[in-house]
Amino acid sequence: MPITLLHFGLIPLLNRVTRRRMSELGFVLASVAVDIPVVLQVLAQGRHDVSGSWSVGTLHSVFTHNFTGAVGLGLVLGLLRFKSAKWWLGCVLGTLTHVGLDMFVHSDVQPFMPWMAGNPFYMDGAHAVMSIALCFGLAFLVLDFMDSRKSAQQLAAGGPGAHRSKLPWWR
Repeated sequence: MPITLLHFGLIPLLNRVTRRRMSELGFVLASVAVDIPVVLQVLAQGRHDVSGSWSVGTLHSVFTHNFTGAVGLGLVLGLLRFKSAKWWLGCVLGTLTHVGLDMFVHSDVQPFMPWMAGNPFYMDGAHAVMSIALCFGLAFLVLDFMDSRKSAQQLAAGGPGAHRSKLPWWR
């Protein structure tokens, strides 16, 4: 199904890896933008069956569902706020991770086009793994929110935990 929340589960992890140098809004916008051609194709062809599955054989074989197209789309979306490095990084990571996740769950994604046809990474049943990853991502998001509130309160009070060296291991 296009535009799932599974893609957004990576935001807390990527925030940690990039040390908050990534725009979450840019990431979300770019991740959704990758599926816009897919949604338009489904709406134009009207192929959605009653079981809830998308019944188009090559639904994801559009220019946005390969790494080359993803980088191009991320760079184009980066132009929306061209002076912000956080925005650029969020847009590029949003498109790349979208393709990176889709290549495991959709057989018709061809991540290495135009250099290689097919999808060697497709795994039947990978949606369960992605759902578990979403739960972990949401847990990290809650921990991050609680930690940032606690850190802000300690910094405001000037207490003993006000130093960054005392932050939890996931920071």
